[in-house]
Amino acid sequence: MAEIWAIIVSIILILIIIGMIKASREKSRNKKIAERFIKETDDFVRTGRVYSIILSDGRRLDDVTIIGYSKFNDNVMGPSNYLPGNWMILESSTKRIFVRPSAIRYYEEKKGA
Repeated sequence: MAEIWAIIVSIILILIIIGMIKASREKSRNKKIAERFIKETDDFVRTGRVYSIILSDGRRLDDVTIIGYSKFNDNVMGPSNYLPGNWMILESSTKRIFVRPSAIRYYEEKKGA
């Protein structure tokens, strides 16, 4: 009876390993296919550029410049007494805005600005 359980466990382990190998090969294959059609780029949001930022709740922040990120430690609460964490600091012509990166849905970069 012990031999049967050993065989069943061995078969299950072999199937798991085969599944992991297949998943890895599939992921690699899909990446190669995607690289043929869409070029990967390192270009992303940068400080000093002008953006329109659309937040998760639908609000829009037009013509803001990204100043950078602020990391609050455990002893300092973020703006408006929110929990500590990363905040993106934005600046418009009239105000400075602190936004959680998770609250941003997408960015629109202003060309020529």
